[in-house]
Amino acid sequence: MAILITGGTGFVGFTLALEILKREKEQIVLFDVHPLKVNLSEQHKKYIDVVLGDIRNLNNLLETCKNFEINKIVHLAAIANVDIAEKNPSRAYEVNVGGTSNICEISRKLNIEKTIFISSGAVYGKQSGPISENSKYNSGDFYSATKIMGETIGLQYVKSYGINLFINRLYFIYGPRMFFEPLNPLFIVKNAVERKPSVFERGGDQLWDFTYVTDAAYGVELTLFKEKTQHRIFNISSGHAYTFYQVAEMVKKQIPKAQIKIGPGDAGIPRGAPLDISRAKKELGYEPKVSLEEGIKRLITWLKDNK
Repeated sequence: MAILITGGTGFVGFTLALEILKREKEQIVLFDVHPLKVNLSEQHKKYIDVVLGDIRNLNNLLETCKNFEINKIVHLAAIANVDIAEKNPSRAYEVNVGGTSNICEISRKLNIEKTIFISSGAVYGKQSGPISENSKYNSGDFYSATKIMGETIGLQYVKSYGINLFINRLYFIYGPRMFFEPLNPLFIVKNAVERKPSVFERGGDQLWDFTYVTDAAYGVELTLFKEKTQHRIFNISSGHAYTFYQVAEMVKKQIPKAQIKIGPGDAGIPRGAPLDISRAKKELGYEPKVSLEEGIKRLITWLKDNK
């Protein structure tokens, strides 16, 4: 028996695989359409397989799951870049919605023991925090729309076919091997390390809830191995909100010469903060371990070591 992680060589997927192996010596399959290079120790090579595959191809998924006797699935693969999703909505729909539908169908056909769909706090759009799992959907862009559609399909599979699917809503994940999307304010960390200026006409007052990658992986791991919960949907984030001004000060504390200029007001990004993580704390035992200040410090160290 083995665990399938779609998008498994990405920085969240691979971190999750390593976190799982700290807990259980499970066989893990990293399923990816564009596998990234991952450094596997000799010990990890015994438990981790990297498989080239496309979640849009149902037969490809089915064959992989049968060959590796998959009994658990964590579905991370997605067009996660908001700009790419906005500029190419048909591709985002095929991957984020069609791919999720295929994962649900595999779960139905093979009677998968547990499936976790990795969604996003983006489904809430721009709302005042703390934002609980009971808050209404509020799509603010095409990416968030695809996540809402994916959740709706997954929950309908639960209702119609009884698959054992759970949803983790992750939020602004950062850490080593991250993709520095311009939408994410932590782009200023990369600029600071590279001695490039960061200039924003507005946005200093907007609130953000950042999650260090190991905390995000920990929340997913807890969901994966928890035997019983009252709910199926869990917010996984830091549970804290910081203004862009505060983020900039944390960066300047580590890199005093960082050139960062931010104007006041809202950034116009359709996201709210923080997420309410009380349900995950109560039912999963989830507790974030890495503060934003510590996480920024670790990210700077990683960037300097991996230029």
